[in-house]
Amino acid sequence: MNSVVHAGLGKIATTTLQRHIFPLLAKRLGYHYSQPRIWDLLDKSTCVPFPGNEVEAVAQALRSERHFISIEYLASRDPAFWEQSAIRNLSLLGRETRILITLREPLAWMTSLYQQVVHFGNIIRPENFFLPRDRHNLAVRLRGNTKSEYFCPDYLEFERLIKFYRERFDHVCHVELSHIGKMDFIKTLFGINESLKKRTRMQIFLGTT
Repeated sequence: MNSVVHAGLGKIATTTLQRHIFPLLAKRLGYHYSQPRIWDLLDKSTCVPFPGNEVEAVAQALRSERHFISIEYLASRDPAFWEQSAIRNLSLLGRETRILITLREPLAWMTSLYQQVVHFGNIIRPENFFLPRDRHNLAVRLRGNTKSEYFCPDYLEFERLIKFYRERFDHVCHVELSHIGKMDFIKTLFGINESLKKRTRMQIFLGTT
């Protein structure tokens, strides 16, 4: 069985997808959607190293049942850590897991990330949030790589992100924000034909299963 993981990126209509689209899609196609025990373990993996027994628990669950999981920051919010996160995700998910990555225009995406940081109460000037590579590397050494108070645009190349995952996973699908509504990505991810894709898309947008 091939589970599906939406590993990011966030700030790309993610709330709408997670609340309204992905749950209906999972139900329609026979997947468990973001079950708490799996979601919590993967969420934990973004902050702390996993002991071996928890890695095996995730792997076993993904192999034994069909899961559809969405964690918008599993791929990392900061491009500087995209490859590191891809390596970690491979060890947790296994290369047979199907990966979905959502993208948007880079400037709009960075602006949305910055606005979110300010909205959450971290009032920081743009020049102290968007750091050049040398200052970013220093911030990582001093504060760690799980902080969201800084961002390095020098690493922002979506081609790198796709490459990191295609090197490690057998099935990787990426979709731009402007094309999400077409739902073409479900054919690639779930191995369904065009006719079933159209019926599924119609049922999702009508709110039926």
